[in-house]
Order: sequence, then C-alpha cells, then structure tokens
Amino acid sequence: MKYILLFILSVSILAGSAKDVNNKIILNNKILKSKNKQQQKAKSNMDILAKQIKQKDKEYEKLDKQLSKLTNDIFLNKLKLAKAKEDAVVLEKKAIKITKNIGLIEESLVEEITNQYSASLGIQLAKKNTVDELLDKEVYNLLLDGAKETTLKLNIQYLRIINNKRRTKHC
Repeated sequence: MKYILLFILSVSILAGSAKDVNNKIILNNKILKSKNKQQQKAKSNMDILAKQIKQKDKEYEKLDKQLSKLTNDIFLNKLKLAKAKEDAVVLEKKAIKITKNIGLIEESLVEEITNQYSASLGIQLAKKNTVDELLDKEVYNLLLDGAKETTLKLNIQYLRIINNKRRTKHC
C-alpha cells in the first residue's frame, strides 16, 4: 500500500508538474506571439522611417543643387557687376576727355571765328562791296557751319557716353 500510495503521489506530482510545464509553454507561446507582433510593428516603423529618410535625402539633394546653382549665379553676377563698374570708370574717363576736348574745340572755334570775323570786318571796312568781301563772308560762313557741325558731333558723342555710363550704373 505504501507503494501504491507512493505511486499515486508520484503520478499526481508528475501530473501537476506536467500541468505546470504545459501552462508555462502556453504562457511562453503568448509572450512569443506578443514579441513577434512587437518586432513586426518595429520593422514596419523602421520601413516607414527608412522611406522618410530617403525622401528627406532626395529633398536635401534637390536643395543642395538649387543652392549650388544660386551660388554660381551670384558669383557670375558679381563678375558682371565688377565688369560693369570697370566699364563705368572707363566711360567716365572718356566722358571727361570728351568734355575737355569739347571745351578746347569750342574755345579755339570761338577764337577762330572771332579772328575771321575781325579780319572780315577789317576787310569790309577797307573795301566796300568787293569780291574779297564776298569771299571772306563765304569763308566765315563755311567756318561757322563747320564749327557748328563739329560741336554737334562732339555733343552727340558726349551724350552717348553719358547714357552708356548711366546704363552701366543701373546694371
């Protein structure tokens, strides 16, 4: 009887242990399923993050290209501006030269006209209505016309330079 009792006790302990092992297996399966779900969710989140990172990388590359283009445009515009400033200085020097030349030509023109007119008046007073008077008058008129034409050409040149200078400054 002792043996039977011992046998029953052993079987009941083994049955209880088997139940505990079975319960632990079920619990471990539930934990494993939960861990698998968490891993799948983490993998899904990582995939989403990877896509977002790729998208941000593309946006960054696009912005980087735009920045490079803008930097290049700025550099080219700075070069154009420097060239325009140099041109403005050259044009300003030319304008000063032309202004001086105009002044000198106008002075010499006035002096020549005055001399010619004085000579013409002297000749007119010396000889009334002579052929020389008519020739002097014609020479005076020709000189005057030539002086006017030269002055107009110089003024037109001067205005062109001033306009070019203004356009260059506005660039």
